[in-house]
Amino acid sequence: MPSRPSDIASLLKGDRYNPDNISKLESYLVSQVQQADASAPVSAYDVDANRTLIKLYQFFPLQTKVDYVVLVEALALVYGDDANEGSRDFGALGCLIKESVKKEEPFPTLLRCTDLLDSCQFVDFWASFHSIEENSFVVALSKSQHGQNALRRSILNTLSLTFKSTKLSFVLEQLDLGKDDTMIRNSAIVEKIDGDSVIFCDNIENVKSNKVNQDGGI
Repeated sequence: MPSRPSDIASLLKGDRYNPDNISKLESYLVSQVQQADASAPVSAYDVDANRTLIKLYQFFPLQTKVDYVVLVEALALVYGDDANEGSRDFGALGCLIKESVKKEEPFPTLLRCTDLLDSCQFVDFWASFHSIEENSFVVALSKSQHGQNALRRSILNTLSLTFKSTKLSFVLEQLDLGKDDTMIRNSAIVEKIDGDSVIFCDNIENVKSNKVNQDGGI
């Protein structure tokens, strides 16, 4: 469970579906996005609070703000895996959202991004993710180091389950990191970088005898 502000915690324990809570939950939702001032604190991803906001929009449709609906899904895409919630957050929340909303950008791009992540097409994912131009909140999220690093941690974990070792250049490309390997070197799931090879720590997947040690492509 994320560490949430006391007023939000009280709201969720009490009459959570009171329409007076909508503005508080909207402000809390926006606080989960790193702003241009990177030194400003970022609230932890909070799927329970965000789900409550979506349900309130269902109960009181005249108060719905589509930009916030889309932001809820964008946060699920970016932080779901990092928070060990997995892509099920995106799918479960999507069931609460009107089909008309899903037809307007950037929702179709978010859906494509989810498909690309699920199919491990990480280079194409970054291209789609960076192409988002609609919805200022989602654009801010796509550009934030906080959000991008959450995605990178998730992708790096997927790579560690697939490979025991692979080329550093390949991993950098999958993480959209250019030539900066600091994040890889500092990761707890990376044993070491040896020349142009990333050696991942042993896990139940990458030590299986049928795993193939290869230099590129998933």
